Amino acid sequence: MLDAENWKVDLQSGLSDLVDQAVRAGVKSDEVFVVMAEMLEVVKQDWNPDTNLAEEPRREVIEEPANDWPAAVNELGKGRCHVIGGLTVAG
Repeated sequence: MLDAENWKVDLQSGLSDLVDQAVRAGVKSDEVFVVMAEMLEVVKQDWNPDTNLAEEPRREVIEEPANDWPAAVNELGKGRCHVIGGLTVAG
């Protein structure tokens, strides 16, 4: 997934990987670059600005519940609690 700070580096790396895969499959690099340019034009023409995800508000990240509540810590030490999938469960 691309991140906001390094998206250009990530994009270049991904494009380089695509070129490498095509060349390994027997396609000449010059042909790969021509087709990539053609495909970028198609994507650019088909792009719908109404679906620009960068303009959508980010969803708030929900914090995971803490597993260090006193009863869990006390019971865990006695073998009465179990950690399952990162959560402490009594029983």
